Amino acid sequence: MTAEAAVRGIMVPEVVAVTSVTAPEKESVLALFPNLIRQVDPDVRDVILIGSAVYAPDLARDYDLVITTRSTRDTRSLFERLLDVLNEAADKPVDVILRRPGEDIRSLALGILAGCILFGTDETAKEARISFEKGGGTVGSFKHALTWLYTAEKNLQLAEAESNPDYKDDFYRLAFGALFHGAQEAGQTYLQSEDTRWGYIARQLPWPYDNNFREMIETLHILYSYDGKYPRDPKLARKEFDDWKEKVETFITELGERIKAQRYER
Repeated sequence: MTAEAAVRGIMVPEVVAVTSVTAPEKESVLALFPNLIRQVDPDVRDVILIGSAVYAPDLARDYDLVITTRSTRDTRSLFERLLDVLNEAADKPVDVILRRPGEDIRSLALGILAGCILFGTDETAKEARISFEKGGGTVGSFKHALTWLYTAEKNLQLAEAESNPDYKDDFYRLAFGALFHGAQEAGQTYLQSEDTRWGYIARQLPWPYDNNFREMIETLHILYSYDGKYPRDPKLARKEFDDWKEKVETFITELGERIKAQRYER
């Protein structure tokens, strides 16, 4: 989750897949991060890249790093120094979650399990796995997927009422993005998979939900939420939102009904 989204109280699910213990080959600024971090904090245990920079690097707008350190230095000063150094070197904004071994990791567990270890051991991934399993090891629910529609509606209302054009744009993007996250969680729940990569979900879903989800990826997530190319006229934006909200609600509901039918048949 980006810092901006966290401030606004918008919870964005991270991807959930198997733990990656080695970084993928990259000819990018990511290769610089471990040494830069160790120069600031020699006591760092591991560095994990999470979020869209892992599963959609070409579309990612920033880098989200979970840094686990054994340092006893003041957390705030260390955090600010890391942000300064990393953002100066990076080609995209960098957000840092700084933690110490043993600290509560529940809110980060799923993102870490889908993440890429850029440096260090797999100890943080092990902590995340234990936390995930203690929490029940669930990957989502159709009931919770529907709550994203409420979140989306609230953000659209904020967009309609906002006079600042930058904030208005942010709220519109969050609104369309929340609709996508509802569909994403529904697909994940239907498949009972910890893997929320868009392409994986689309490939595994039955027809016609596979095509429906691909359309949601292309339009809701990429075109409207990432690129901000939603209808700019407020009336057209509202109509487009309502149409997509209905499609997403149908998508979630029908997948839930299919699961119930399959269980009944057994």
